[in-house]
Amino acid sequence: MKWQELNTPHFRLIFPESYVAQSQKIANILEATYLPVSKSLGVTPRKYPIVLQNQTTISNGFVDPINHRSEFFATP
Repeated sequence: MKWQELNTPHFRLIFPESYVAQSQKIANILEATYLPVSKSLGVTPRKYPIVLQNQTTISNGFVDPINHRSEFFATP
């Protein structure tokens, strides 16, 4: 599987080549919610990597606070 990367001002999305259109939509949603969420938390988080997986059979995800990354399993 070939992977691509999309860098936004606050996130780094890593996703399979076949997931380009969906990753752009997700990046837009993440950027739109970044400012309101960071204001409500009272902090400015650093740039955060997010891995988008679409090769699983279960829709789920997790956050790894130790390695500072999130993975979303984007199976409908």
